[in-house]
Amino acid sequence: MRAIMKRNHIRVLLPLAVLALLQTGCPNREPVTPIEITRPKAKAIIPAAGSLAVPQNTAIQFQFTEPMNLASFTGRVVLKSLTGAPLPGTCTQVDSTVFFQPDAPLDKATIYTVELRGGIRDAHMNTIEVDAGGAFADSIIVASSWFFSAGDYSIGGFNPLYLRDRKEGSLRRFTRLDSLTGSLSGFSAPEDAVVTPDGRYVAVANTGKNEVGFVHSSTLTLEKTVAVAANPSQVEVSGNYLYVVSVNGKAISKINLQTLALDAKYITTFYPGKLAVSTDGAVLFTLDQSKRDLVLINAGNGTTIKTLPAVVEKLILGELRTDPYSGGLYICDAKGLRVKRTDAGGAAPQTLYTFSSGSEPVDIAFSAAHHFVSAGKSLYKFDAATGALLASRAFPTACKSVTAAPTGDVIFVTLATSVAILDVQSLSLLSEVTLASSGIESIIVNPIKFTL
Repeated sequence: MRAIMKRNHIRVLLPLAVLALLQTGCPNREPVTPIEITRPKAKAIIPAAGSLAVPQNTAIQFQFTEPMNLASFTGRVVLKSLTGAPLPGTCTQVDSTVFFQPDAPLDKATIYTVELRGGIRDAHMNTIEVDAGGAFADSIIVASSWFFSAGDYSIGGFNPLYLRDRKEGSLRRFTRLDSLTGSLSGFSAPEDAVVTPDGRYVAVANTGKNEVGFVHSSTLTLEKTVAVAANPSQVEVSGNYLYVVSVNGKAISKINLQTLALDAKYITTFYPGKLAVSTDGAVLFTLDQSKRDLVLINAGNGTTIKTLPAVVEKLILGELRTDPYSGGLYICDAKGLRVKRTDAGGAAPQTLYTFSSGSEPVDIAFSAAHHFVSAGKSLYKFDAATGALLASRAFPTACKSVTAAPTGDVIFVTLATSVAILDVQSLSLLSEVTLASSGIESIIVNPIKFTL
């Protein structure tokens, strides 16, 4: 009997020992943690697409839903300019953000694109998710962005822009290229505006009121008005003087910028249209609207120096512009489909650029190396030294005007109801400011930088 009970006791103890072993586990072994299989996702890239004035020493940031495996990023971050090779760099990580630091500073005023390619993994070696699946191949773009690096246009501040709206009778100010920071209304069909050389005032040809208004460039307040002859249509500055063409008044008014008072009035025998000033301030250029002659006038006393007959065809539509770099005078002969050049002495105009039917050249702007012509629905970039066409960009509507930043790395084009801001190198669109007005006409740039 005892033997039987002993055998039965053993049978009971064995299952209990096994049970204890299952409960306590093997010696020196921890319970197994479940494997994390959730795929990571990309949340954002910084700089965001379209960012401007990005510092040259910037690091690209990739934000994820969880920490990543840095080794998997090798060769999968592609940062390059529009014309360059991918830039080498180093990846680091803080929490769930990966930083890509280029080995060398970015070039000034250059468009860069950045792409993050498939194949990257999180800390648990799960492949990144794209479109609800794993992005295993390098050919898959996980995320992308583009930005414009800092340049002379942004270092040390920005040159404010002033947009004239003839229909609304207003002046809008933009800072940091495309940030609207103020406006002033109350003008009557203003046909032109210019910034004084010291950057203090925006002088507006208040055409419907036969006056010039001086607007403080920082506060956008009208500080003074000066009465001039009938229908002031064009204003230009040189040194201490502002010159005003009054079409119906047959006069050119000379205003002292130190006193903001009328200094002289030069009466013409014709209806003057358009205006430019030589780089030394000694000669005024205007057009006889009836005969289409180019008339050179002594800026000191108003006497006629020389007349060049019929320099434009049919109607006077295009602008007269003085190139501050070469000193040449450029004539936009819109109906003649040509841009011509003469000098301060009135040499016979030479045709530089010719355009096809439907592309009437109405305005020209300058940098040290380039000429930019708005003609029809396109902007054209020419080599200033050779006259060779380097690039062009088409728009859905006609280009009304073109203006170059004083730094030469950004240009501005006014279109039907918007302002396009372009990179000089590639003519790529950096930003477009859309406005609910068809009356915008031209942009002028303050020569002095502000930090607004």
